[in-house]
Amino acid sequence: MLFQKGTTRFVLVFTKLGFVIKLPIIKFGNIWSGVKYTKKYGWKASSEIWKIEVTSQHSPFYSMIMGIIANRLEWYFWRKTKHPLLQPTWFSAFGLINIQKYGKPLQYREIGWLGMNMQVVTNQTSHAHVRGHTLGEANNYTSVNGQLRLLDYGSKNVWPVILNYGEKIANLTITECQHPPKK
Repeated sequence: MLFQKGTTRFVLVFTKLGFVIKLPIIKFGNIWSGVKYTKKYGWKASSEIWKIEVTSQHSPFYSMIMGIIANRLEWYFWRKTKHPLLQPTWFSAFGLINIQKYGKPLQYREIGWLGMNMQVVTNQTSHAHVRGHTLGEANNYTSVNGQLRLLDYGSKNVWPVILNYGEKIANLTITECQHPPKK
């Protein structure tokens, strides 16, 4: 078993068994900061902060539960689309644990220009705002029978790119990824 730590989740990797377990990193310190703010400035002054919707990035709860949100979104998106670019997420228990099919992460030398130049694949620059962490990192991809699969898709920001260009990306071979297309 291998252990990996991402920005919002821990990943337990069971290569021989063929699956990974994704667990959210729960940041209780953010709640404690909110409590200290309330204590310092009073409930009335801080009540607006606590009323903010949990999924808002301005909520003190949001950064505490980002991993749970990512797990839930990843499972939901897989279940809803079964998109060929996505590595299957088999199970989720309320976002507290996700079980996903194992895929050996690719190295930059294997994927080459794709991760660094997503606008070349999509033929548009409008998706350049999509977090480079998800689509721009070679180790967020694996290869299944020579076709690309995305391992980390727990952000709604990448869904439009996947829905609009995912089949094109999934149908690229590793060889095609190593060499940019000729214009």
